[in-house]
Amino acid sequence: YQREALFEMAYCHEALEEYDDAVEIYERLIDEEPYDANAWFNKGVILGRKGAHRGAISCYEYATAINPDFVNAYYNMGNSFAMLGRLDEAIDAYRAAYQGDPADVPVMHNLASSLEERGHYIEAIDMFTKALAADSKHVPSLYGRGTCYDALEQFDKAVADYESALDIEPTQPDVWYAKADAL
Repeated sequence: YQREALFEMAYCHEALEEYDDAVEIYERLIDEEPYDANAWFNKGVILGRKGAHRGAISCYEYATAINPDFVNAYYNMGNSFAMLGRLDEAIDAYRAAYQGDPADVPVMHNLASSLEERGHYIEAIDMFTKALAADSKHVPSLYGRGTCYDALEQFDKAVADYESALDIEPTQPDVWYAKADAL
């Protein structure tokens, strides 16, 4: 049970925000078993928490090379690419995650948000709509789709999405502002 104990120790260090200690344990696990996708993934998570997104991306790339169906690794890779402003690569990673789990609302939302940032509003609207089909009360996706409609000057649709979002969470100042701006 040594490997399992080491994983648990690393998790405890992570919970205590002792990230360097957690990384050290994951490196030990990787040295012992280089083809452990979970060890690479967990090391990537810790590096991401430390703000070392390039290192995190490298870990997620190893994890997905070992396990091409590792949805969470693609998702986190997309988040790290987005944090670095590398939107095209973020979109590719989110697409891979979506392909692996087409029902994952956070994956669909982040893919749509990245598409929106690149100015691909129609494709973003489609993905936000898919996220909303899976969770009709996902306020960030209502807001995101509304901002896409707003950018396309489809103000009635934008206002409808903003109003739906505010019906669910009436204390969202960004949504109130966006609604006022669209009106």
